[in-house]
Amino acid sequence: DTVIFNRGARSAETSVRLEEAEKDLTKLTCLDYWLDNIFNNLSETAVCYHKEGKVHGYQLVRTQDLPTWKGIGFEPEAVMRNASSVLQFLQEHCTKEAGTYWLYRPPGSDQLQLFCLDDSDSRQRRSDPRERLRNEIVEMCWQAVWWRCWWWMMWLWTRR
Repeated sequence: DTVIFNRGARSAETSVRLEEAEKDLTKLTCLDYWLDNIFNNLSETAVCYHKEGKVHGYQLVRTQDLPTWKGIGFEPEAVMRNASSVLQFLQEHCTKEAGTYWLYRPPGSDQLQLFCLDDSDSRQRRSDPRERLRNEIVEMCWQAVWWRCWWWMMWLWTRR
């Protein structure tokens, strides 16, 4: 979803973002910009400010300045450590060849939950990809409901 502007061979490519002029940027927005630039190897972001569809100005922000831009702070090293940790977790737990998994973090929790949505026996019997996808989504929703009920029961139990 990143719009990338190429200004020719002599200039670096730039991501382009559109923001409302009167809206304050959040830490998550800056993190999103920074991650998109890191993933796409971009050196800067052009933020175009608009009001009711009319551009009211723009600002070029270097990728390395995004973590501290406008007084919003996040630590790039901490983001990379967390990403590395999640990647290692996925490499250790996603063991089925061409498996379908769902990574879930309950709201307000630091815990990640990984669900394998494959049922290898029934998967071989079903040939229609739409039916497979439908069944995997149903299974994912069922597991989400189960986990929410479990967390709710644990919360009630700890409040005794």
